[in-house]
Amino acid sequence: MIVCSDKVNQLRHTQFLKNKDEVLNHMRKHAELVKPKFEIAFNALDSISSEIGNYKKPSGGYFISYNTTKPIAKRVIALCKEAGVLITPAGSTYPHFNDPQDSNIRLAPTFLGVESLREAMEVFTTALELAYKE
Repeated sequence: MIVCSDKVNQLRHTQFLKNKDEVLNHMRKHAELVKPKFEIAFNALDSISSEIGNYKKPSGGYFISYNTTKPIAKRVIALCKEAGVLITPAGSTYPHFNDPQDSNIRLAPTFLGVESLREAMEVFTTALELAYKE
């Protein structure tokens, strides 16, 4: 996987998705795969007390930003890693990962399968609660 302009891949997309209707139909199929994963993540995050942190349901994209009320993001990520769940580094949404509040955690629910995501979200919510209480 690369993050850059890939002109050959862009050409493939224009050949595969020839018009607006094909793009919309493809995106509907994509939503069928993505929506259940976001619902799993939302259900897990909704179970966490707002005293610990909060998030806003995104209207698009592949990520959810969770913000803790205490500076515990790095600790949450470390606890998850100890349990075998890898999450993007704390502060990933900030330039150079420099989150001055140590509160932002970026979640990617589309990365995992449904069952793995359920388990990962259980680990994540437990890590949030533990880090908050420490």
